[in-house]
Amino acid sequence: MLTLPRAVLRASGEHRSGIVRVTIGTIAWSSAGLFVRLLTLDPWTFIVWRSAFGTVFIGAYVVWRYGRSTLGIVRRMGIGGVLVTLYSAAAITLFVPGLQNTSIANAMTIYAALPVLVAGIAWTWLGERPAVRTLVASLVAMLGLVVMLGGPHSRGSRSDDLLAVGATLVSALMTVEARHSRDVKMLPVACLANLLAVLFALPFAAPVTVLSAHD
Repeated sequence: MLTLPRAVLRASGEHRSGIVRVTIGTIAWSSAGLFVRLLTLDPWTFIVWRSAFGTVFIGAYVVWRYGRSTLGIVRRMGIGGVLVTLYSAAAITLFVPGLQNTSIANAMTIYAALPVLVAGIAWTWLGERPAVRTLVASLVAMLGLVVMLGGPHSRGSRSDDLLAVGATLVSALMTVEARHSRDVKMLPVACLANLLAVLFALPFAAPVTVLSAHD
């Protein structure tokens, strides 16, 4: 009876697990526009509270998972971990005003170009040449992006769309750097990115008294 090596089976299982996680993440991420529009807060206040909750809950999970080794993991994350943290914090800061100031359809359509940008950056930076079918799919996706954003019925100004473009670009850089720095633990990085976003937006945010229980 022909059996596959354990390493192959393990890799296949990790690949399937990765697809499931990305799918769940995509479904969760698609709700971002709804919750951003439900609140009437200014972008800075929104970023502070969104990132504060992210810091608390992700941080609690990080401490629960890694325990006393948490600080050591953070100290060893190196330049790769620092870059991922900065890119992630920038994405958090840019994406909220992007959703608030242009149409949700425009912002999310622009963000849908993320895989194309990731493939291009990874090809240039890491030398990971994409397959021909990936290039064809990327071309079709970019044509669709031009059609959706360039038509006469497109909503949102081009200057506001640039916020979503910036968020997409730094997210692509974050994704490629995360792949390049595979030894960096991404959960502590996510916690630090949210904390950095809080510290950056806090001086411009409204006082806590403007928030209601409903918010």
